[in-house]
Amino acid sequence: MRLRLIIMILAIFAFLSVSTGGWLFYYSFRKASIQTGETQAVAQLKLLTDQLATSLSEHIKSVRVLSRIKELETVLVDTNLETLFKANQILDMFTRSLELDVSYLMDLKGNTICSSNRNQFDSFVGHDFSFRPYFTSAIQGQPDSYLALGVTSMKRGVYYSHPVYHPEKQEIIGVAVIKSSIEFLETTLFSNPEHLLFFVSPNGIIFISNQSRYRFKLLWPVDNETKDQIVQSRQFGNGPWGWSGFRRTQTKDRVTDQNKEAYLYTSLSVPRYPDWRVVSLKNKKLCQMSITLSGPRQLSWPVF
Repeated sequence: MRLRLIIMILAIFAFLSVSTGGWLFYYSFRKASIQTGETQAVAQLKLLTDQLATSLSEHIKSVRVLSRIKELETVLVDTNLETLFKANQILDMFTRSLELDVSYLMDLKGNTICSSNRNQFDSFVGHDFSFRPYFTSAIQGQPDSYLALGVTSMKRGVYYSHPVYHPEKQEIIGVAVIKSSIEFLETTLFSNPEHLLFFVSPNGIIFISNQSRYRFKLLWPVDNETKDQIVQSRQFGNGPWGWSGFRRTQTKDRVTDQNKEAYLYTSLSVPRYPDWRVVSLKNKKLCQMSITLSGPRQLSWPVF
């Protein structure tokens, strides 16, 4: 009787030892998996950011070449039907060859005098885009690239601009502009369905997203001053820019949505686009579930 009691006690101790060891092992595995997951998230986001930066720089050289073509210089010096025709032919060729949204030429005042979309309902010809930063920079001799929603086309795009110089004098006489679509970048680089991916402006507007319902929403709540700045910039249309529902928490790598669901937050800045950030949000519950499913399948328990 006494021997059976001793054996049972030893068995209970063995069970507790295995149980405790198993849970300690699982906890260590879970913690290591979370840390590994966070490291992988940063590495994946870094790769995406580098690819995005490369894609957004794609036409910097193209617009420089366009600005130096003789027909564009000539039409700015002497604007007539013949010079307009020749300049438009060049813009058409550039747009077709590089698969652009549109190419156009602006005079010193910011008026579009010729454009590859001149025959379309949303033609840029005659429109004044002098308020755009890509124009104000280029007209002062500084090539620029700029992300915005078109005020005429209502399409998102990357705008590349370069000053056009007088063929005989070193003075700026206009600005050449190329607009490239954002949709291709969105479908190729922001296609991960497992978590939320955003490309966010300095004032918090979600410009690119792998889920369309978040486009042109504010990632975080902002004050009225920031909203006024967004309105005045005319960079993202006329609004309204609703709130995405996400809030920061006291933990820098955690955010919550309107339903109090927690998300793992990772973000990186993009070269050449100061203060723009690529943001990744992973649902914390789904991450934990994934870790649980990929963890140890079973532990060996003593059988009585």
